[in-house]
Amino acid sequence: MNDYTEAELELSMQTYRKLMRVTRQVRKDTKAELLERGLTGSQYAVLQAIPQEGVPLSALARHVWKDPSNITGIVDRLERSGWIVRTPAPKDRRVILVKLTAEGQALMDEIGRVQPLHVHQRLDGLTDREKMQLNALLDKLKRPESGGEESDEEQYDPKDR
Repeated sequence: MNDYTEAELELSMQTYRKLMRVTRQVRKDTKAELLERGLTGSQYAVLQAIPQEGVPLSALARHVWKDPSNITGIVDRLERSGWIVRTPAPKDRRVILVKLTAEGQALMDEIGRVQPLHVHQRLDGLTDREKMQLNALLDKLKRPESGGEESDEEQYDPKDR
């Protein structure tokens, strides 16, 4: 059995609550930014996951951890908004690729410019050194069963597109 004191458990819970509160605040800020542009969080996640050359719908669903039936509805709404198009894959016309339109790319470029500013404003109360310390501390919290490393999907960076 675990031999944790009440004080240790309470400190852990206090830390957890503060971490969740800050996470909710950042997510709320991000959600507001997206809603201003007519996007939901799920739609933004899908747009972020689309490389310039396009991506098959099934691969997109796996990448954003969505059921294929759910991804279809999200893609339908993004297509109606003019941010993406579906096109047959050049090598296998049975495969449908999802690609950003020029409007979709412009939207992602705009969000890519403003989102870091909003996140920076939220974290501006910390010095650069404190941000590095926080990053190091958060790295220590990674699950040991994953070897302390993120999966390839978690490491995906849309800038690598």
